[in-house]
Amino acid sequence: MLLPISVLELIAIGINLITFGDLAMGARVALCSDSLNSVQVLTNLRAKSPLMAHIHLRILELPQAKSLGGPTSAVHCFGSANPLADAVSRGNLEYFRALCAQLGVAPVEMQVPLCGRQLLENAVHHARSNGLLKSDVPVRQKRSASQLAMEHHFGSEFFIRRGRRRPQPVLKC
Repeated sequence: MLLPISVLELIAIGINLITFGDLAMGARVALCSDSLNSVQVLTNLRAKSPLMAHIHLRILELPQAKSLGGPTSAVHCFGSANPLADAVSRGNLEYFRALCAQLGVAPVEMQVPLCGRQLLENAVHHARSNGLLKSDVPVRQKRSASQLAMEHHFGSEFFIRRGRRRPQPVLKC
């Protein structure tokens, strides 16, 4: 049984808020996500799905959410506005490292604080208790070649430069 992807994306925003909230205290903050659904929940302050509403309320209760206050906003960032996160989520760590080098930054692995793990565990418990988990049995449907490639993580080994496709090594970690 699985949590829906939109719920996982909202939980990820909450975990990022927990992890980095103290660093951003007192600053103007834009929470950027490529999850349009999560951004809409955060900006409209409501969710249609009972599970999304539950997670949203848990996020609003976080001390980090309360301490930011003021001009905090959520922004839908996708495509070229999100290259670092896209590179990591697609397992293209070589490209990620190259972007970091170009930006002059060094990536640092952060441990998820206990509160972040509890947010995820709370979501799983709530979903299980209320029959809101998705079945992990795949639904048979027609999928395009590009959808199949994305599902099997194909395509990250190529990138387009000057109109030509060149092989790029894929790192499986």
